[in-house]
Amino acid sequence: MSKSISFLSDFKQLTKFGLSISVVISSISGYLLAIDIVNYKTLLLLTFGGYCMVGASNAYNQVIERVPDSV
Repeated sequence: MSKSISFLSDFKQLTKFGLSISVVISSISGYLLAIDIVNYKTLLLLTFGGYCMVGASNAYNQVIERVPDSV
């Protein structure tokens, strides 16, 4: 149980959960403003894919800035 909680906590920290969610919410808002009829499959894919892309970008940023950020 504690391993799964630790993994989830590490994942949230690595992907910068708060920042990722704010970007996903803004993309969902843009999608909803641009369409007339909501396609829930597209909305789900936008949410999941958007979080994956932003999370991966944040994780990569932490890796490449490991040395400069430690100063």
